[in-house]
Amino acid sequence: MRKFNKVQTKHNYWVAETKGDVLEGVVTKKGIEIVTLYGELEVIEITTDEGEILRVSLSAGLKNAIDQVEEGSYIRITYLGNEYNSKTKRKFKSFDVEIAE
Repeated sequence: MRKFNKVQTKHNYWVAETKGDVLEGVVTKKGIEIVTLYGELEVIEITTDEGEILRVSLSAGLKNAIDQVEEGSYIRITYLGNEYNSKTKRKFKSFDVEIAE
């Protein structure tokens, strides 16, 4: 008798909610573009040490940092909380991105 494993039909997304939330893992895919009602959204996939594959939506600030990271790099993303842009008068989520040596 054959053994069957369930096929994943939905992607899991990492959503930073609390200041200090951290995601660590290997960047396994970059440049994934998803079309939404509001335009295109770029995401990356990160595989954690536990083997979980998580997608991260790239905001403008996060995209600039991730552009400097190569696929296969081990990174840590830390959520710094909401910040306020005095020019646009909008709040945005701020992150630190670090690359392991």
